[in-house]
Amino acid sequence: AQVKGKVRGEITPGYSVIESGRIRFLHRIAPDLKIIFILRNPVDRAWSAARFHFGTVLGKDLGKISEQEYFNYFARKWVVDRGDYVAILSRWRAVLPEKQFLLLFNDDIAAEPANVLNKVFSFLDVSQRDNPSGMFERPNKSMETPMPESVKRHLIELYKLEIEKLEK
Repeated sequence: AQVKGKVRGEITPGYSVIESGRIRFLHRIAPDLKIIFILRNPVDRAWSAARFHFGTVLGKDLGKISEQEYFNYFARKWVVDRGDYVAILSRWRAVLPEKQFLLLFNDDIAAEPANVLNKVFSFLDVSQRDNPSGMFERPNKSMETPMPESVKRHLIELYKLEIEKLEK
């Protein structure tokens, strides 16, 4: 939303899974609403979410989380829904005109942050600034720990069809 020459926004992965009726409501009350959706490899997204959940939210030692605890976490409906990119994109694109929707890739942000930032500025129709303060900081960064092989195999199998659908 633009207020007195400023663009305002907010961020949360939770918006990705809201139902179609709420998306239509948002579009009705904010017809110029613009959505920036950042697509991340579903396996990496799930692992990052698990690290954040167990390490940051619950304060647990990630090395002491059992394989089964991870598998139970990945089976939760809200975790599965946040990785169903095809359904998420379909719901949002069914309501918003294409010109109000920007799809970005997490890997591009890591590889070319300035280029992605320029795309965002252009999409939002705002002037570009050099090195905006805090722009490249990572809030809510979860603890780093390698993904156990059994968890990786599980997630690859879990998201295999989703990844194939996304490629199409």
